[in-house]
Amino acid sequence: MKISRTAFFAALLIPGVCQGELLEEHWIFSIANESHLSDTGLGSEAMTKQDRQIYKLIRNSKYSWGDYDTAIHFDDPFKMGSSNSFLDQEGVGAYTGVRFFSTLNKNLYNSKLNFWLYNAFISSYYIVENNNYIGFSWDTELFGFKVRPALGYNYTISVKSPINGKDKFGVHVDDGTNGISSGIFMLTASRNIPISQDYQIGVGLLYEAKFARDSMYNAVSNNPNDTGYGHHLRLGFTFPIYDNFSASATYISKYNVTGYGSDGDGNIFEAAISYRF
Repeated sequence: MKISRTAFFAALLIPGVCQGELLEEHWIFSIANESHLSDTGLGSEAMTKQDRQIYKLIRNSKYSWGDYDTAIHFDDPFKMGSSNSFLDQEGVGAYTGVRFFSTLNKNLYNSKLNFWLYNAFISSYYIVENNNYIGFSWDTELFGFKVRPALGYNYTISVKSPINGKDKFGVHVDDGTNGISSGIFMLTASRNIPISQDYQIGVGLLYEAKFARDSMYNAVSNNPNDTGYGHHLRLGFTFPIYDNFSASATYISKYNVTGYGSDGDGNIFEAAISYRF
């Protein structure tokens, strides 16, 4: 499955040229501490995972034509997180990382169908990766949850990873690997459940399934299968502190996403303080 690389990246510029009225806009700045509830040692498929402090800046915006959300995460910008046995062995300790996420859903024909773009850019000591999805999404609700399934094409540029320079499944992964691709199905679901005037429980799910992956994709992902799936689940409790400040306690489960493997040990407790403006 091949498409013009120029056309693909030109499509990513659409958020800057979409015209329409800004209906809603919210910014959130938060400082969060992630602590793993399971071992982070050499036995894990996600050897580089670590307890960390994350500074997040999130923008949620709704326009007359659809919505556009962005987020930037600074992981351990002052290297304050604890390391794990793998990182200690490598002599690295905690390391800084930057992650940028953006999602655009442009409504089509005043229906529930959207033109969909998603980008996840990750840069750290171990990996530099740019994931780009393009396709279509659908707006719906189920049991009070805002649900949005999406189907499309994934084009990933991977310029640095721990697997570079190695042979996997008969494929040699060169330094500066780029152009790995697959089909993508993504489903997001979210709901805030009030339990009083000021307190609420938040539930969020991101599910990904990739298919028709090329051989280089399998080598880079260290998985011989042409298909794969993963999830990122959040279950949290939020309460106000003062004015626009709030605090939250969240359980996070990660499986085959954001550097976590399929060993099922991406269980995390997150404590955060946020400011909404």
